[in-house]
Amino acid sequence: MIKRHPTDVRHRRMATASVLLGLVGLAGAGAASAAPGIPAGVWMWDDGRAAVQFHACGEALCGRIVWLKAEAAPQARPLLDLKNPNPALRGRRVCGIDYITEVKSTKGGGWKAGHVYDFDGGANYDLDIDSVDGGQIRMRGYKGLRALGANLTLVRPPADLRLCAATGA
Repeated sequence: MIKRHPTDVRHRRMATASVLLGLVGLAGAGAASAAPGIPAGVWMWDDGRAAVQFHACGEALCGRIVWLKAEAAPQARPLLDLKNPNPALRGRRVCGIDYITEVKSTKGGGWKAGHVYDFDGGANYDLDIDSVDGGQIRMRGYKGLRALGANLTLVRPPADLRLCAATGA
């Protein structure tokens, strides 16, 4: 068995981290990103229910709903934000709203302390983006205690995904 010096392991970890951060930046190749490591481009729920596009909002990261399976059928009606706690917003279309807001960059290259809006229930939750790689984003939404939250995985959508009109696309 070959014994490695502790600094060899640290150097290897730092090199691996640098490569991973570079890949995150390239994950949205062709899409403009506002800061290094932002998961650029369009991402879809792993169950195929909706898609979100990340964008910079000041120093933070936000994500707008750009596609909904419920609206994909030719005769489908727009999905409205009927359960929003603010009665003035209950008539707005879900497609086009900022679903993810104010996620802050961390020193380690992650994204923490943001918010996610559950348009099915009209509730806001805390949000951390746990990991981003070339093909998946793993997030955790929670109310107060992170350990009691739920995970959501986003994947790249099909290339022919037609974005909703509310996005301007």
